[in-house]
Amino acid sequence: MVKDKKVDREDEEDWNKIIGSWLMERLKRKGLLNKNWLNLEGILRHPAVGGFISHCGWNSVTEAIRHGVPILAWPHNEDQKINADTVERIGLENWVKSWDWGGEIVVDGTEITEKIKEVMESEVLRAQAMHIRKEARRAVAVGGSSSNGLIELLETWKKL
Repeated sequence: MVKDKKVDREDEEDWNKIIGSWLMERLKRKGLLNKNWLNLEGILRHPAVGGFISHCGWNSVTEAIRHGVPILAWPHNEDQKINADTVERIGLENWVKSWDWGGEIVVDGTEITEKIKEVMESEVLRAQAMHIRKEARRAVAVGGSSSNGLIELLETWKKL
């Protein structure tokens, strides 16, 4: 799946110039080109999804956790790097810290392909993603740690 990085753009551009004619032909045979906003939740919940390349914005991370999907992190900004570190510590992701978003380093497509395969084929990452999913759902359920923390916060605010 390929998404235009300018999400709210509606005009028709020559997609061959953007992603190349070779990739366009492959997408016609097997794939999907979406020129509009994507429903990430709908994509991540699909059982065919074996992994998720993510910039590690917090919403993307929580959506991947909610659906038990391993992450290949490729953060850009500082908060995203912090999120990627956090997700790495819980064992949900594979992160190549030498990859650069700023254009100083060009990452070879073969290297990207290998990392995607590692994420998609890793039974350890998949099992950990499902474990984290279960724990996260338990935390936000009534009586869970997140639910109780929110109730405690609201009770504190009531006293102010």
